[in-house]
Amino acid sequence: MQTAHDDFQATLRRWLDARTFWWVALCLLLLLALWIRWPVPSMAWTHIDEKAFVSHPLGFFSGDLNPHFFNYPTLQLYLAALTYLGYWLSTGEELLDFVAWRTFIDASDILLLARGLTTIMAVGTVAVTASLGRRLYGPFWGLAAATLLALTPLHVRFSHLAATDVPSVLWSSLAVLWAVRSVQRNSTRDLIIAGVFCGLSAATKYPGAIAGTAILAAASTAFPGRRLRVLVPAVAAAALIFAVSTPYVWLDLTKAVGDLGIMAREHLLSDQHSAHASGLRHLLFHNLRYGLGTATCIFLVAGLLWRPQRMTAAEGVVVATLIAFAVFAAAASSAFMRYAVPMAPLAAVMALRVLKMVAIPRPLAAGLFLIMLAEPGHASWRMHTILESHDTRIEARAVIESGLPQGGRVVHFSSGNGRPHLLSPDFVARRAFRSVASYGLAGVADLYDRLARRTDLPPLYIIYPPTFKQLRADDSSGTVAVACLLDHPLCRAEAGPAVDTSAIDWYREIRAGDVSGAIFDPVDWYLVPVAGFDDIRRSGPNIRLSSVRLAVTEPIPVAASYFQLLADVTQGAVQRQQDNPLQALRHYEAALTTPYQLRELLPVSDLTRLYYGAGAA
Repeated sequence: MQTAHDDFQATLRRWLDARTFWWVALCLLLLLALWIRWPVPSMAWTHIDEKAFVSHPLGFFSGDLNPHFFNYPTLQLYLAALTYLGYWLSTGEELLDFVAWRTFIDASDILLLARGLTTIMAVGTVAVTASLGRRLYGPFWGLAAATLLALTPLHVRFSHLAATDVPSVLWSSLAVLWAVRSVQRNSTRDLIIAGVFCGLSAATKYPGAIAGTAILAAASTAFPGRRLRVLVPAVAAAALIFAVSTPYVWLDLTKAVGDLGIMAREHLLSDQHSAHASGLRHLLFHNLRYGLGTATCIFLVAGLLWRPQRMTAAEGVVVATLIAFAVFAAAASSAFMRYAVPMAPLAAVMALRVLKMVAIPRPLAAGLFLIMLAEPGHASWRMHTILESHDTRIEARAVIESGLPQGGRVVHFSSGNGRPHLLSPDFVARRAFRSVASYGLAGVADLYDRLARRTDLPPLYIIYPPTFKQLRADDSSGTVAVACLLDHPLCRAEAGPAVDTSAIDWYREIRAGDVSGAIFDPVDWYLVPVAGFDDIRRSGPNIRLSSVRLAVTEPIPVAASYFQLLADVTQGAVQRQQDNPLQALRHYEAALTTPYQLRELLPVSDLTRLYYGAGAA
């Protein structure tokens, strides 16, 4: 005899199995994932890896599709360039004016597009995770896996940024999903599609090729008698898609091999970005502990160890890929938390295995699942609220600009991580180095010239280190400069020989909170904790500002005059290359007769170009 409780369970089961309920619930989950991931960090500051999404996509506007940069593959850079192209067409600006402003002045609008693209792809990964969980364990657990990933801080944290990590995870997750389909349906066609997604993953971020583990595992389990015959088309599809999506790896092979060699030495072999703990220990007790949550990690281990002999071939595909990504993250010398991001969707699915397999009442399973969600949900919510706050670097920039509205000199007593962004010769020189590869010297000179004709440029600031010999703390002569000191575990203080920072009267302090008790990713420019949020009110370091004196009396140009100087130096080099010495000398003379101190404004490469070029002309 059926009870009311049995009737309710039967009705609930029908709803959970119903296609309509599945799609409605999934759409609600995707809206949740989109809301908590939307690029809330202020566009007034950028993550260090986002610089690649300014110079290189804008470089493609020159007509040269070679990025001349192979630290990343080019697929995501090409996708970003396409979004920028559509945006430019809507602005009505001249192309070079559009490029010049966003290369050297303010790229916040196009970075918003690139961040939004990352976020949308991240939400797509949540949908893929739901499909993967549904294939393995049914609709209810598919929605549970999607919910877990939607609130997983490891995935949420990097879904705000214009970077390659999260987009690559979308393609790698699709590769795993189609490899699972190939096992369940015994379909070689699905395995080839998995190869296509593997190629896209590798073309977005090179380690994305590890998703090929799913193809190998599927071929070994589902096609034991014809592994090679089914593997060859899948591998060929992956290689072809990679070659088409990032073609200059092959067309500019020498440069690509050089860049990849540098990347391998820096991130796989050196200790430049390493943590204090071993790679495996750091992965388990930092990246996964804080990235997934303690309960999720426990349930993940339990799911992997619970009756492994009863694990299906489809589950084996997921587990093999998860282990492969874990081995890579543990073996790399760089302690970047984002190296563990590809594990997040796979871990979200496998952490539910023990709840599915163990015969426990559904209310108890639901309670355990809520316990699993509690820690990552709280961490993701706190990250979201902190990133919505007014970053300390933005406030510090406003204070500096209000004190020196026409530009001036700034002395930084801390390393570059976390400094407030200001238009400076150092910043322009870094952007110019990338732009020359695409536009050439003549093209960059044209970009400078267009900026020199504008009247809406921000003020220019000269950045000095604390080791500058003419720096004084108590001298009434000279030029007043702003002193800036960052207080944060990830910002290294730099002491200067002339000034003791403890003796400076810091007149303004801008606080993010008590950063000493928070836990941060050891190599991070986000400056938002991964745990220990209680005393953190906003993102950024604690910043102290004061004034010091520099024994420098030359004036600082307005930004337009500065870009005119750069245009003259660069045009002089162009004219000399074209064997027009009189024209070159005219430009060099204009640069040399400037009333400004050239060594403040020009990097060594431009100074050499100016003096050597003038002498040769």
